[in-house]
Amino acid sequence: MKRRWLPALVLFFLAPAVGELLCGNMPPLQFFKPPALLCAAALYGGGAILIREVTLRWGKGWPTLLALGAAYAAVEEGLMVKSYFNPQGPAAFLKDYGWWGNVNWPWVTDMTLYHAVHSIAVSILLAELLFPQRRGESWVKGWVLAVLGLLLAADVFLGFLFFGQEGQPDSSPFHPPLVPYVATAAAVVLLIILARFLPAGIRARGPDTPPAARPFWFWLAGAAGCFAVMLNMFAMPHLTPPVVPVLVGAALACLVGWWLWRMSRGGAAWTDRHRLAVIAGDFSIFILFLPIIERDHREAKFGISAVSLAALVFLLILWWRVRRRTAAEHAHANGGVGMPPDSESASIRRHYHRRPFPLVTPQRR
Repeated sequence: MKRRWLPALVLFFLAPAVGELLCGNMPPLQFFKPPALLCAAALYGGGAILIREVTLRWGKGWPTLLALGAAYAAVEEGLMVKSYFNPQGPAAFLKDYGWWGNVNWPWVTDMTLYHAVHSIAVSILLAELLFPQRRGESWVKGWVLAVLGLLLAADVFLGFLFFGQEGQPDSSPFHPPLVPYVATAAAVVLLIILARFLPAGIRARGPDTPPAARPFWFWLAGAAGCFAVMLNMFAMPHLTPPVVPVLVGAALACLVGWWLWRMSRGGAAWTDRHRLAVIAGDFSIFILFLPIIERDHREAKFGISAVSLAALVFLLILWWRVRRRTAAEHAHANGGVGMPPDSESASIRRHYHRRPFPLVTPQRR
């Protein structure tokens, strides 16, 4: 019996683990406390599921998913945490750098990239690698979407009421300036409208489509993109005027996107091995830096080295599973003939490329 709810349940808890636990923002002892875990899951997991379902039901692709991810970033960091506007919040390390109109623009740029790509897109892609035969289906029904939307809205509202007391537990929550806060809410609406009308963006694979580049280059793209965003966030403020990290962040998004688009032949030729390689590249930077962060912060970040090790083991197991599965499917489709190193079974390819993004029209029942 097929458990329709299982992929959605995994994504519900996987997204906060990718967005909060893997980056070291919430160490394990804090992350796995039930109230914190449920709040993070309602925010990240609920957002990821909603974005995936909307993209699927609209018949859209990665451009739409990333635009919705950018809207999610504005909801979390702007409307809920209010870090866009709070000089004492998560962006306090920037101090007087990059503030204009009561908004820290380098922080807005970096958080948009982080959440749209890492928290949302990578989490969805990873969940679909865990459930490859369910990647083209809707994972939740309409009433579940409504419940997730209400949980997300409640989470954002409670966050608005209580976030902003960093380092000052006895003080009142931070109240954002009205005009930029309303402008952020308007930006969320505009991004959703834009996402609805963006092109699907990925063509179906034709018989003359050349194979994708080797998985190593996809790993390198993921690792280089993640490392560049970190440098842009933490190094650029010490070296350049504020406008530079804003422009660099936008350029990074275009450059890495173009690089992946070119290597995957317009999104038509990459396989599950390539997709996992991109995720592994993104994860690699966090895996390398988490032990260093724990060494420097000790009690405040206790346990994040274990998160680094767990992420590495998880990637190795998933890599083994993907290779084994694709080899078995190729052998079955070709009468026992082994699978070439960078190919994907014909059956999976047909299923995957009926529509752009790893999405197809949900089966009618």
